[in-house]
Amino acid sequence: MASGRGVEGESPRKKAAQMLSCPEVYLTRPPQPKVKKPGQLNEEQLEQFFEEGFVVIKDFFKPEELQPVRDDISRLVDDLAERLFKAGKIKDKHKDAGLFKRLTLLEEEYPGTAVILHKTGKLPKAFRDLWSNERLLNIMEQLVGPEVAGSPIWNLRTKT
Repeated sequence: MASGRGVEGESPRKKAAQMLSCPEVYLTRPPQPKVKKPGQLNEEQLEQFFEEGFVVIKDFFKPEELQPVRDDISRLVDDLAERLFKAGKIKDKHKDAGLFKRLTLLEEEYPGTAVILHKTGKLPKAFRDLWSNERLLNIMEQLVGPEVAGSPIWNLRTKT
């Protein structure tokens, strides 16, 4: 019982997920790559993921890898603020607020701004580059197997 496993030997997470009809791919560790690849999880991290359903990897991405994403988001927010301002929906574009505070201020002035932001149908190139990062895909292969597919749907939520 110290391992957190029940009488039948299954983790509490696996039992709960089965009751919720969770796909088996997220519950069972697939065969692991035979060759160590950049970014892969170690054995302890893999065990934590399959036991608890998550693993935290501190500083996985370097700040310089994330900056293009911030820059693309900033451009999208600029464009959206300009459109909302021209349409008379907002009185202040909050240009001096900075990326993280700006979207929150726009959302306060015009509720739904964050939703409009990701409903533009644009997936910034920096997002595509980040999501196809070799180290990230190597981890995904460890978690779900080699057949990894992505979705172009993304969300950005403000802290309001």
